[in-house]
Amino acid sequence: MRSRSFKARNPNGQYRLHFTEWGTDGAPVVLCLHGLTQTARSFDALAASLSARFQVISLDIVGRGESDCLPDPRAMGFRNMSLMFTRCSPIWRLRMSIFSAPRWGE
Repeated sequence: MRSRSFKARNPNGQYRLHFTEWGTDGAPVVLCLHGLTQTARSFDALAASLSARFQVISLDIVGRGESDCLPDPRAMGFRNMSLMFTRCSPIWRLRMSIFSAPRWGE
């Protein structure tokens, strides 16, 4: 398991996003997105079991785990979270991925 982070930006400023990464670069990607009360480490057991065949990336969403909080907490909504994931795709060179995420209730 590797622990990494990168800087992201939204209209209210810059923030750091943390993620864990398992497996080999270039393997098919499984992107794990945790629920609002969890962290990227919630997927450690799943990632360990998939890492021989996949590159498993588990993101700490803003304000959770080791990621920074947003400058304006009111920006923490489904729409802004969707934009955040879209902006992450080029960083991980995602073309086609398998997503694993719980329902957020929206």
